Amino acid sequence: MYFKACVKESGLDYSRLGLAVSKNISKLAVVRNSLKRHVRESFRCTKQVSISLDIIVLPKHKSVKVESEELRQDLNLLWKRCQNLQ
Repeated sequence: MYFKACVKESGLDYSRLGLAVSKNISKLAVVRNSLKRHVRESFRCTKQVSISLDIIVLPKHKSVKVESEELRQDLNLLWKRCQNLQ
């Protein structure tokens, strides 16, 4: 697992995504922004996240050294777990 998620029901008609990528993950803004782009794109493309969830995604240190395909697979698992929590 390369990501941690905090999930809460929002009561809205749509899901919201929050990202927290600190400098502890990588000192390079390019790397942090790349992680954010991967998470946003995966969230946008997935249909597995139901409505009315607030999800905050926190990448772990080892997510920096992983290929994008592996990140995509891990994010798909994350969205499934978020859906099951509801």
